[in-house]
Amino acid sequence: MSTLSNEAIGQRIGVSHASVSRYKSGTRLPEVETMAAIATEFDWPVKDQVAARMAGEYASEFAKRVADSTPVGALGEAPASNQ
Repeated sequence: MSTLSNEAIGQRIGVSHASVSRYKSGTRLPEVETMAAIATEFDWPVKDQVAARMAGEYASEFAKRVADSTPVGALGEAPASNQ
């Protein structure tokens, strides 16, 4: 489970910690460019984000994704294993 702060999440997706907080609370929805960054960093395809947005479930799903996921993008890649 991730313990990323709103600031760390924001750095990964290119927004402020305040924006991350607003996405989690549902008082703001991300722009398309930010949704693309979320897709990359948290393995949540844009089409699934749009579906959640249309169903009025974006805030709860975003909060769940960033809490339950390890970032998979360039800034969040796991170190190479020694195999």
